[in-house]
Amino acid sequence: MSADVYALYSTRNGRVRYVGQSLDRVARFKDHLRSAESSKQSPLLDRWFHQEWRDGYPVRYALLEECDDGERHQVEERWIWRFPWADLLNRRKRPPWWQPQPLKPPRVDKIDDYMRRHRFNIEGRRGVHRERETGYYRVLVYNGRWVRWLEGGDEGGIWFSDLARALSARDGEEDFYRELMKDRRQADIVAARAREEERIARGDWGL
Repeated sequence: MSADVYALYSTRNGRVRYVGQSLDRVARFKDHLRSAESSKQSPLLDRWFHQEWRDGYPVRYALLEECDDGERHQVEERWIWRFPWADLLNRRKRPPWWQPQPLKPPRVDKIDDYMRRHRFNIEGRRGVHRERETGYYRVLVYNGRWVRWLEGGDEGGIWFSDLARALSARDGEEDFYRELMKDRRQADIVAARAREEERIARGDWGL
């Protein structure tokens, strides 16, 4: 049985921030996304995911190496040791302190190729992504918990042939989320006030 050693990186700069291993890298990446949305994985990974999403950059994965299932932990460790310590959010399998660390991360062709073909936050417009080969745009929207590609483009899909339409769709979605969060905050205030009035009515003065 084969296994995958993979990297997680941000489209902000293509920098690898995590190295992992799995029997199915696609399923494992989906686990990472679900865990980040529910804040159930490493706090360091969670914060990193949400910071990138908030700034308009999706997090992606790239295959580093395929290997036999019985060797995946050793191969994963070898890859971890190839990156400067400060680059990775991994806290296990790091080299001992006396081990000289690499000065530069290794080149990952799949990441380099993706970063050459795509541009994010076009002209400073957060979340707006352009694919250079087709010239089409898509929009990443973040609601504080998760991200998704905004629909409503050409033929109802996620790709927009026109930048102005992509921006209009993005701004409308952000207005929706701002109103949604405003409503939620107002509901929280009303609920908190009701709890406080109920506590006082019971004669509970919190002493």
